[in-house]
Amino acid sequence: MPLIQITYSPSNRSCCRNCYEKIAENTIRIGYYVKKGGGYTNIQWYHEKCFTKANLWGVTDIELTGLEELSGQDRLRIKEKFEAIQSKKNPVKF
Repeated sequence: MPLIQITYSPSNRSCCRNCYEKIAENTIRIGYYVKKGGGYTNIQWYHEKCFTKANLWGVTDIELTGLEELSGQDRLRIKEKFEAIQSKKNPVKF
């Protein structure tokens, strides 16, 4: 089961793996844990708008972490977007 980490970016040093632009400080970023060769796990960060169903193609069940750290409106919006991603067959943009 893929693990998805959702946080507010603590700085502007993270780079989005989709558009390759910096993720601004205090904005939502979505991290996707990816297993690499050699047995270690790496996290790839995305802007909220850049994370789509294409990132989870073929995945039927995901685990979201970090939702409890988000404000009420942000938490609700992210939950709804992930429910939409899991229910649709075509890539969905945020």
